[in-house]
Amino acid sequence: VTAAACNPSDLMTLTGHYGAVPRPVPFVAGLEGTGTVVASGGPLGRWLVGRRVAFGATRPETGTWAEYC
Repeated sequence: VTAAACNPSDLMTLTGHYGAVPRPVPFVAGLEGTGTVVASGGPLGRWLVGRRVAFGATRPETGTWAEYC
């Protein structure tokens, strides 16, 4: 992760006041970010390795305020 946004929804999630994406505690905050793909879990994403991308955290156990997402 090169950069991750800090939106009001992220701050509300941290304080437990944002119900759109319930997160189990403990969790990593952040819903969107940018970075360089270092690995892919599937054949379709292999062509992205080494490329800069924008992305969103789509699962409750992931967050973009991390070194890797």
